[in-house]
Amino acid sequence: MHTDHKMAGMATDEQMAELSQSQSTAFDGLFLQLTITHHEGAVTMVEELLEQPGSAYDPVLFEFTCDVTNAQTTEIERMNVLLVGLSTDPRAGLAAGFEDAGQALMNMELLASLPKPPGFFDPNNPAGLPASRLQENKDNAGGGEAGEKEKGRYGRQGRQGRRALRRWVRSRPVGARPGNR
Repeated sequence: MHTDHKMAGMATDEQMAELSQSQSTAFDGLFLQLTITHHEGAVTMVEELLEQPGSAYDPVLFEFTCDVTNAQTTEIERMNVLLVGLSTDPRAGLAAGFEDAGQALMNMELLASLPKPPGFFDPNNPAGLPASRLQENKDNAGGGEAGEKEKGRYGRQGRQGRRALRRWVRSRPVGARPGNR
C-alpha cells in the first residue's frame, strides 16, 4: 500500500499514476523499475539501521538486517535480468566474450563520442597527457644505441633516483637510517 510519508524507495503519486496508465511491456518495465527502486530503498534503510550505535551487537537485529539485505539484493538481481529481457536495445543481453561483442558491432555506427568516465585508466598513458604532450615526452626520452650509452646501466631517471635516495639516507640521524635497528 502506498503512503504519503517520505521513505527510501517508495514510489511517488506521479509514478503510481504513470504505472496505472501503462500497458503491456511498458507496464512490466516500469513496474520492475519501481520495484527495484523500492527494494534498493529497503537495503538503504537496513544499512542506515546498522549505522546506529549498538545495533550490530544485537544478534537478532543483525540477523534480520543480513536476511533483508540478502533477500532484497537477490530479488534486485532477478528483476534486473527480467528488465534486460524486456529491453529492445540489442546490447542489453550481451555477455562478456568475443562472439557477443562481434555480433554487437555489426551494423552499428558511431553517433557520439563521450568523454572517458571517472576512474578510467590508460596503461599506455597513466598521467592522462594529451597526445601531443605524450609524443613530446617520447621524443625527449631518447632511444637507440646513442641514448642507451648516454643513460648508462640504470638510465638517467634511475641514477637520479639513486642519488635522491642517498641524499635522503644521509640526511637522517645515524640511528634512524635503514638497516640500523
